[in-house]
Amino acid sequence: MGRMGSTRYPEDRSPLRAELVERYERFAALREDFLVGYTYNTARAYWGDLEHLNDWCIERGMDVLALEEKDLKRYVLLLKRRGYSPNTLGRRRGTYSLFRRHLGLP
Repeated sequence: MGRMGSTRYPEDRSPLRAELVERYERFAALREDFLVGYTYNTARAYWGDLEHLNDWCIERGMDVLALEEKDLKRYVLLLKRRGYSPNTLGRRRGTYSLFRRHLGLP
């Protein structure tokens, strides 16, 4: 028999993983619905913007659909520290605003 620490809990049975998968699938479906009316290049840019923001949220245990303004400011501050251009920062904020508006969120 191996040591207890040498085996991993099966990821497919983890309630936390199941919740993350469900949350991501919901986000992905809403994102795809949002992107339908845009041209390919715009949709591709917006897809990446939203995916990056969602990854940032997941790393911090946050739900991208429930972000508050202070959370978005923290995200933008991180991007500034990483040297993203003002145009990229503006587009990412704008993309998220359009996405929330599309969903009927304030």
